[in-house]
Amino acid sequence: MKPSKHFLATTSLLVGAFVMAAPLCVKVAPQDGRVKSNVGHQGEELTYRLVNSLLRKRGAVIWWPWEALPWSLEVLNATLGSVVSQSGAAPCETWRTVRPVVRPPQWRDRPTHAEARRRVYAYCGLLAETERPPPFAVRVLERLDDDDASSPGHRRRVALCEDKKLLTTRTPTKNLRRLERRIGDVASFERLAKDAAERAKVDVDFKVVKFSSKDPGSFCEQIRRFVEADVLISIHGAHLVNVPFLRPRSLLFEVLPWAHAKKKHHRRLLLNTDVHYDKLCGERPRGLPFHDEAFCEGRSEAARTCSTKVRDCFPTRVPPCNTTGCACLAHLGDRLLRFFLSSSQSSHNRRRALRDLE
Repeated sequence: MKPSKHFLATTSLLVGAFVMAAPLCVKVAPQDGRVKSNVGHQGEELTYRLVNSLLRKRGAVIWWPWEALPWSLEVLNATLGSVVSQSGAAPCETWRTVRPVVRPPQWRDRPTHAEARRRVYAYCGLLAETERPPPFAVRVLERLDDDDASSPGHRRRVALCEDKKLLTTRTPTKNLRRLERRIGDVASFERLAKDAAERAKVDVDFKVVKFSSKDPGSFCEQIRRFVEADVLISIHGAHLVNVPFLRPRSLLFEVLPWAHAKKKHHRRLLLNTDVHYDKLCGERPRGLPFHDEAFCEGRSEAARTCSTKVRDCFPTRVPPCNTTGCACLAHLGDRLLRFFLSSSQSSHNRRRALRDLE
């Protein structure tokens, strides 16, 4: 006997209700290497992928059977409120496995990114900070790589920087064990920012914000550093994993050391967002025992040694101008002027002012 149409319809509704009620279970595949230990790579390749795919789904359960970094757990808790299991048996009988993905973009679209950012602001009590009257806040993040004997990676980089071939050319410091991943000439950045603000007839508040790479503060303290900037200028590093939480319509300038111009990690993090991205590239450090930038950008062990020495053993200085296609200091001044004008004037005056610059 054929089942009645009413029976089939009722069965379909029950099956649909069961499917909707069943939790969405996601398992993070086991990992080794940089995704497991580096917050920048874990955030880019795993954590933001999870947020992007699960933000609009309720009741998701994430099974992370290996030790996730505290930053990742905070981001997932702030954006998803999901149950993250890290030990014991799997919370579900079936699950969808997630693996690291580098392929851009991290965000499906602007509304998805904006909602994730809003949830993080609410989690950290920062919603009131997003709308602030002038002056424009220009912040330079200065990373302090304090001596961390407990970190194998830090010890390895310090050993490279203690190479006798480098000690004669490095800027003398009281502590030769301190790494030098920082911008070399902050005064030039301040001068350009204030000159651009004067030309745009706006006020600017320029500050250097220092933080320890060993102890950067709580998750919300880190987010506050990014929320407080209209323009953020920073050396390349894993701390920029927080750039998706920059305030709406802000501007990031990433300073890339010599032989790092092809790095696109943080540009990818801002695709399909309302945060603007630009980059500046450093010149070759004087006395570096490597001369070929293309070689140092390679994947061999010697190339990685070269790029690590450039990044960690010398301050990065941005040249006044160059011909390599990577932006220089002159570009910084022009870009800041356009940003100040576009952010402060009416649409009619803004279009007229921008035409005058061309």
